Amino acid sequence: MGDIFFDNQMLNILQQGLNGVSQRHRVLSNNIANADTPNFKRSDVDFYGTLSRIIQKESKTAPLYTTHPDHLAVSQPVMSPVFGIMQSFDTTQRADGNNVDIEKEIVEVNKNAILHDTLINFVSSEFSGLRYAIQEGR
Repeated sequence: MGDIFFDNQMLNILQQGLNGVSQRHRVLSNNIANADTPNFKRSDVDFYGTLSRIIQKESKTAPLYTTHPDHLAVSQPVMSPVFGIMQSFDTTQRADGNNVDIEKEIVEVNKNAILHDTLINFVSSEFSGLRYAIQEGR
């Protein structure tokens, strides 16, 4: 039988969101680390576009095969998303060919950290609801 407590569309979406935020943080940190590297081109993660596709596809799940009418209906996600990394060539470049704006990168890292904290709060809320249901179900 499937794991009923983790067959939760919201938790699946939040998990994928946290994966994307983590990947974006690594990419933005790499941009900051290479701010003085000649000819380095900044990169970013297509976080919002990918997360939007995750949410759309998460609602389309494939039911598992059951052999008895009393079996619980459990579904599993159809897709395994990949957050694409995009390199930026269209921003203003410095004389050394580098296009990293350190101030913009720091702002993006801070926005990403706020998004991470928000997703963690949602995950905590989901688990609090499950914990409450388990404790009150005794």
